[in-house]
Amino acid sequence: MMVATMVQSADADARVQKEIGPRTEGVTYYNPTGTFEVLKVLRGAEATEALGRNAAWAVQVRRRSTGEVTVHAMTWTNSDHVIEPKPVQVRSVDEIRATLNGGPGELSDVDCDVLTNLAEVAAYGKTGAVTTR
Repeated sequence: MMVATMVQSADADARVQKEIGPRTEGVTYYNPTGTFEVLKVLRGAEATEALGRNAAWAVQVRRRSTGEVTVHAMTWTNSDHVIEPKPVQVRSVDEIRATLNGGPGELSDVDCDVLTNLAEVAAYGKTGAVTTR
């Protein structure tokens, strides 16, 4: 009897994982309804509480276009696609300055964010860490 229960439990876990698909914390995916960032994968009682109904799992996501945070339990389908993150090259301030002064390369979005933050620090006399988006 115990072996049958363990097999059923393993089957249920595999089914749940298949329904969740590749959605894990930090993954960005899109489908016909929008583009979403996974904030958290909920299971068991936490999923039930978040959805207000009995559920084995749910995902908490942020819609990229509006920032709206929602929770759902929609099964992963062939209409869903993971967006591969682009590698971000972080350069030193000296390298960015060299590019500005006619050196090789182009300014990236991250470079522009660094320059904007440095300008804000200089203009307002703020101290602290330089942040990027």
